[in-house]
Amino acid sequence: MRRKERSRSPDRGDTKRCCLQTETTKPDILSTIADHVLAKKKKCLEDEQQSDIYVPPLGKETLYAPDSSAFPLLPTVMDFLIGKRQVMLLMGDAGSGKTYFLRQLERDLWAKCNGSDDPIPILFSLSAIDKVDSDLLGQVLKNKGLDKHQIQHLKNNNRQIILLCDSYDESQVQRNIYNCNKFNTPEQGCVKLIIACRSSKIGWNSDGRFRPEPTDKYDLTDLDLFQKVAMAPFTYRQIEDYIIKYVGHHHQLAARQVPGDIQSATQQPQPETPPPPEIIRVWSVLEYMETLADTPNLMELVENPFILSVVLKLLSSIFRSALDAVRPPIPLDALYQHIFECWIEVSKRRLYSRRMTEDENLAFDALTESGFADLCMAYMKSRVVEIFKHPKKASSTRGILNGAAEWSARCFVTDTRESLLLESVPLNRSKATCHFIRPSLLEYIYSLVVFCPNDLSKGDTITGGFTTNDSDSDNSEETPEVTSSTFVNGGAFDKGHPLSFINIADLSTLVQLLADRAQKCQSFREWLIERVRESSNSDGKVQKLAANAMTILVTAGMQFNSADLRGIKIKGANLTGGKFDLADLRDADLTGTTLAGCWMRQANLQGTQLRKARFGELPPVELNGVPTTFARPLDGRFYAVGFANGSITVFDAASWIPIHTHQESKESITALAFSPKSDLLSFSFGHKIGLLKTWNHTNNKMSESFGEHDGSIN
Repeated sequence: MRRKERSRSPDRGDTKRCCLQTETTKPDILSTIADHVLAKKKKCLEDEQQSDIYVPPLGKETLYAPDSSAFPLLPTVMDFLIGKRQVMLLMGDAGSGKTYFLRQLERDLWAKCNGSDDPIPILFSLSAIDKVDSDLLGQVLKNKGLDKHQIQHLKNNNRQIILLCDSYDESQVQRNIYNCNKFNTPEQGCVKLIIACRSSKIGWNSDGRFRPEPTDKYDLTDLDLFQKVAMAPFTYRQIEDYIIKYVGHHHQLAARQVPGDIQSATQQPQPETPPPPEIIRVWSVLEYMETLADTPNLMELVENPFILSVVLKLLSSIFRSALDAVRPPIPLDALYQHIFECWIEVSKRRLYSRRMTEDENLAFDALTESGFADLCMAYMKSRVVEIFKHPKKASSTRGILNGAAEWSARCFVTDTRESLLLESVPLNRSKATCHFIRPSLLEYIYSLVVFCPNDLSKGDTITGGFTTNDSDSDNSEETPEVTSSTFVNGGAFDKGHPLSFINIADLSTLVQLLADRAQKCQSFREWLIERVRESSNSDGKVQKLAANAMTILVTAGMQFNSADLRGIKIKGANLTGGKFDLADLRDADLTGTTLAGCWMRQANLQGTQLRKARFGELPPVELNGVPTTFARPLDGRFYAVGFANGSITVFDAASWIPIHTHQESKESITALAFSPKSDLLSFSFGHKIGLLKTWNHTNNKMSESFGEHDGSIN
């Protein structure tokens, strides 16, 4: 009876059932988590196969560190993950590749995740989280498909979770994420944070918003839990590597399409006179690099990865129909307009997907109803006018473009609408300083302020510019004439014209854009000529406008042979390559002008002021022998000369100062060629059969020897 009673004891039966439930639940949780991890790993690896174009980025210790101090970013991040630090702040300009790097980092970490103890990486957008400062890990895991029991098990099991937090600048975070969530405690699990944020959202001393609070405030060894790193712009080699992968990707796409086209052509009945097949040509890496190098300031512009991808897609569409060996000219207006259209469209999509306050939603609705892209362009124009109007802190014109112009912060953000516009354009703001992420973007916007060939921004209210709409005319060669109502009171109105703010001679992109428009628009060209003529009886501001007008006209290729230019005042104008044969320049003020390659045969220069005029001659270069051959790299930084005495000298292409000299033998150098990365110089020497060698001129070491060689080097 005792055994029977003991076996029927309700307490022991309930305990046994509880034990069975615990034993079965734990494996179920672990197996579900393991299945989820494997599924996530498989998906990331599949995404990696589809992502063919990726170049590992470089990083800098701070935003203001020189680009020359950049280092590979991935090893630095991996050292952080295995170290004691808990939070890393990844800063960078818009379009610098922060999100793309985090995606690739997540793939790399998943590829290494094999055992049950490996860290679990999770990439997510902070703007998609309701309450970032409360149970962030639980919300992220729930969004990934785990239930509350699995989430609690991961927290209690102390398995490390790496949270890759993207879009911090788009979230409404006001507090320290790490400290508010109490990470690395028994309740919230073992977590490391990598937070990506735009540099424009980082204040001068905002480390407290990211730095973890140490367990013991008096233990100084526990204070170093925070690390920050900035994205560095693409280098020349990274741009080249990206283009190599881009061209390879397009070759693969073309190869996949050809068999299908052939098969469909053979199955369908052919007409008697079939149309000629469309030949699609994929341009080479060298052709892309030469195009970037030959277009003014384009190589500097594509240091931003996003802009590089946009430019390559546009060039591909231009090159697709170019079957001859000559590269088509790049239309600068179309290029920059395409860049801004893509930038604003992407920014608009980001605003659609992020969480906003009620005021932001109302402001965004108002912007979209009024034309979001047009308002963005108008906003940038108004800010550019402020930059050029108040260059008080700028030591030079280039300093203005680099962000040295300062003014009150109220000029930028006065309401929610302006805040959204500032977030949507390629502008960075720090305290009272604002600058475009690349100077040439500022020059393009300013060119639209000076002269807009089409009504690109209907919301623009800036006065003083010259605007026409050539697209409304049936004949593109006929343009509106300049009337008295266009420029009220003549020169008096021109004192406030955008071309009267600064001298634009050094702004090559701005000058070229306006010169291209002057070639196409007769009315704009005539207005520029009139400003030059009126300068003889005008004050300083109008004289500056006249100097800029002459710079544009000369760049546009206009000739002034036998022209009456008596008394014109164009101080500081760039007249490089200008044609002034037989011109009457009596009493003209050409102080500080650039006259390199300028033609002035039989020009009348009586009374002409030429103080500080630069004629462009370089000092003579002393050579150590008779030159036999020469070479120049793709980026144009160097100039190598081979001599009959067997020596090679590498010069700086800008100053013609000799950098390196190499003496191989006493036999004549017969051929020279730089490597695509400009660091190696191949050469051959000898009269009949040369010996081909490669010299690393950057460290003055011989790299390789290839034996006998006959012919040229490519």
